Amino acid sequence: MVSTADFPQADKLDQVGDVARAVAAGHQTDTNIEKFIGLASEGRQGRYYRRAAQILGLVTNSKNHSSLTDLGAEYAGLTTAQGRKDFLARCLLETPVLAAALQYIQQHKPSKDQLSVWFRNFYPG
Repeated sequence: MVSTADFPQADKLDQVGDVARAVAAGHQTDTNIEKFIGLASEGRQGRYYRRAAQILGLVTNSKNHSSLTDLGAEYAGLTTAQGRKDFLARCLLETPVLAAALQYIQQHKPSKDQLSVWFRNFYPG
């Protein structure tokens, strides 16, 4: 069962990855992560992007103190843009939301409109 927390509110996948790079560089709070990834909203966007990085398994967080997971450390060590992009795509495909969507697509071969309806119905909020 998915929850609304399984749906990230971050729309730029490269910046989600940058959260892991920020944490690897010692930026552990939402505000500091936000500054590192080039946003400015007094920490709000930092929380959204940090949460998305958690969903992808790159970081953990407790009381606004982020830490890298083994997966996040592996990502932070990548040196090419294409390598980072491919890595994040694999992480994204393993999230509960995308895994369920892919299963639906494989089983039903929906049109774009049907898939849109499925996502609206699947979202628990």
